Amino acid sequence: MVDKVFSLYAAIVRWHDGDTFYGVIDQGWYSYMGTTWKPVSCRILGINTPELRVNSKPNPAGLAALDYARILAPEGSEFRCLSYKPPGLGAGFAIGARPVLDLVLPDGSRFAEAMMAMGHAVPEPRRTALA
Repeated sequence: MVDKVFSLYAAIVRWHDGDTFYGVIDQGWYSYMGTTWKPVSCRILGINTPELRVNSKPNPAGLAALDYARILAPEGSEFRCLSYKPPGLGAGFAIGARPVLDLVLPDGSRFAEAMMAMGHAVPEPRRTALA
């Protein structure tokens, strides 16, 4: 259950994998989380993408998810994003002490939905604040 949804902006510094990026979060009022030289790790809400490596070997599915994430949201770009806060979490909703959000793409669609539509991600219900 979601208590609050915040609209913020995220500048993508670099992608780690298909569901995690390092970025700078513009929280408004000249308040930022992270910097370009020390970006914050951010998790995309509600999806899970394949790991980049399996048994210490490159995973083609993980690399394809990473490539598609970079196409949808190129490094160096800024996007409006939605940050979710479920009831009872006074410090905000973070998994592993990192922001959990979804990017709003230029056409108004959501990043998570686009990744799932192309088969690069599956729903991750444990990380969904919308349930």
